[in-house]
Amino acid sequence: MTNQDPLRSPEAEALLKDRAALRQVMESPEGRRFIQLMSRGIDLRQAAQQARQGDASQLTKQLTALLRTPEGAQLADTLQRKAKK
Repeated sequence: MTNQDPLRSPEAEALLKDRAALRQVMESPEGRRFIQLMSRGIDLRQAAQQARQGDASQLTKQLTALLRTPEGAQLADTLQRKAKK
């Protein structure tokens, strides 16, 4: 994994611009599980609010840690494939 901010990848930015696609992906069973895992140990709503205000450090840290786990990496891959459909 590179040191690139996963929230700033071209794929993430494209998905964030298409709210309908984002909602569809995140409401899938895999999306709900991903959110559940992202929520461990942090207030996800607060972290998202901070990211909208320009400080994505907490959200990025949590996402990076999740993507380093086998389940998180597999879920991210599945979600990425769903987003491309």
